[in-house]
Amino acid sequence: MGMYRENDVVYETTTPLPAKKDTNLAYGNLIMAKGNDGKAHFVRAVEDADGNFVLADSSSLKISTTNLDDVTTATNGAAVDISDFSKVTIYTNVSVNTGAVTVNVEVSADGTNWDSFDAEIFTATTGINFVVLTGYYPYVRTTTTTQSASTVQTIVYGKGA
Repeated sequence: MGMYRENDVVYETTTPLPAKKDTNLAYGNLIMAKGNDGKAHFVRAVEDADGNFVLADSSSLKISTTNLDDVTTATNGAAVDISDFSKVTIYTNVSVNTGAVTVNVEVSADGTNWDSFDAEIFTATTGINFVVLTGYYPYVRTTTTTQSASTVQTIVYGKGA
């Protein structure tokens, strides 16, 4: 690509990144590349659905991952790394509920120690809920507590700047 500074106009096209087997590239590496606006930008190497590395600038970087998948007992979802995203929303669907369930959204600075961000209590009702994270948190997860006779799914959505 040549030598460019951030926001320089770039007339050459970028070449695709090497496949995942290339050990010189890793998730999150910053690379100078041509953006959609024709200017040079630092972009991040991310893994696509096929396991290959692709370039993503902050405007095209997205995530949609199921954190709890139709759980029926009290469960802690896995930590989801949201450090690359400026906008994060957590979708909750309680599809069956003749008992009670509390759906918790927890945030973390390290993916190990968790703090409560939001809790929604469903008692003998079904429903859909959205929680929008405010502030910056590198990790998020969802959990269910006091769960009986209910089915819960949660999905974490994130988008770049």
